[in-house]
Amino acid sequence: MFEIVGLLIGIIATIVICSIAFIAIKALREWSKNNKLPVKSKVLAKNSETTYHNSNNDNFSSSSRTVRTITFQDSLNNTRRVFRVRRDVFDLTVEGDVGTLVHQGTRFHSFNICQ
Repeated sequence: MFEIVGLLIGIIATIVICSIAFIAIKALREWSKNNKLPVKSKVLAKNSETTYHNSNNDNFSSSSRTVRTITFQDSLNNTRRVFRVRRDVFDLTVEGDVGTLVHQGTRFHSFNICQ
C-alpha cells in the first residue's frame, strides 16, 4: 500500500518538474524571439474592426471600440505577422509600404517607412 503511494508521489513530482521545465524553456524561447533586431518588412493588409456596446439601464449609454491591425511580411524569411497598432500608425501606412518593423515578439513598437 505504501509502495503504491510512494510511486504515485514520485510520478506526480516528475510531472510537476517536467511541466516547470517545459514552461521555463518556452519562456526562454519567447524571450529570445522578443529580442530580435528590426527587420525590413512590407505591409500586406490593414484591417479595422469596430464593436459597439449599448446599455439600457436607467440612463442610456453606449460605447464603441475599434481594433486596428496591420499584417506585415518579413523580407528575410517571408514570415507574416499581424500586430495591433495605434490609430496614427494605422492612418500613416498604406498596403504595399516597405520599411523597418520594430517589434518584440507579439508586441508592436514601430514601423518606419523607407523613402
